[in-house]
Amino acid sequence: RSCPGIRKFYALVRPKKGQTPHERMSEVLKSKLYDKLRETIPDLNDRVVPVCGDILEPRLGLSAEDEAMVAADTNVVFHSAATVKFDEELKLSVQMNVLGVRRIIELARKM
Repeated sequence: RSCPGIRKFYALVRPKKGQTPHERMSEVLKSKLYDKLRETIPDLNDRVVPVCGDILEPRLGLSAEDEAMVAADTNVVFHSAATVKFDEELKLSVQMNVLGVRRIIELARKM
């Protein structure tokens, strides 16, 4: 709401439960949590662009085309994917919380 000049927001979304990233993002944006934002930004669904990927994968699981698009059209990166389970398997914790961050930084360097 405080950044009305943002034209696009790319969101890295994993396919899950038989839904595409686009379907998952549409469901998220229907949440009451986004009511005020939808009032303020009527074209919110058009501004949020779900990109299929996974922080556990090399190059974030992005296709070459999506990686180029995101790198060319992004100015700011927010990263919040992580596991916060204290009893999580160590290998998965490292993959998500260390290597996932590294992959985000590698993409950000291309911007």
